[in-house]
Amino acid sequence: MRRFLDDDPADDDNLMDFGLNSIAAMQLVAEWKAARLDVNFVEFARCPTLDALWDLLKRKSMGDA
Repeated sequence: MRRFLDDDPADDDNLMDFGLNSIAAMQLVAEWKAARLDVNFVEFARCPTLDALWDLLKRKSMGDA
């Protein structure tokens, strides 16, 4: 995540405010899919903070939607 951001956000900051764009988001989604985490771009877009993304990835890693 850090390589796509202009600065270090707090856990509840909107990542778009720190330079994350849609191309970078799609790259992250592709990396997570390669790691067998079934995350799609829409789910990612609904989680604009590190806290929200972490929760999503934890649920996906446990097989939950």
